[in-house]
Amino acid sequence: MAEQAWSALCLDKKKRQQALIPKDWIVPLPSADKQNVIGFPKESGLLTSHELGITESNVETLLHKLAAGEWSSVDVTRAFCKRAILAQQVVRHNRN
Repeated sequence: MAEQAWSALCLDKKKRQQALIPKDWIVPLPSADKQNVIGFPKESGLLTSHELGITESNVETLLHKLAAGEWSSVDVTRAFCKRAILAQQVVRHNRN
């Protein structure tokens, strides 16, 4: 009985978590048997080339471009949020 309650709670949490992802940030996922998803952020098409550049930059470049006003904090935050959502979708998909 406790096992069923735990399973139902987990399923409910996954559904609520999925519902919080902006609909235009939900992407088709690679097959669950794909072992290497390192290139998925580029392959997904969710991140623009600008956002990929932001999320693939080292800390020094990131800080310099923010300080110089080349990148806005909103753009940087959005880029990293999108990348985190991609990771969450892939991990959740590959663990089901």
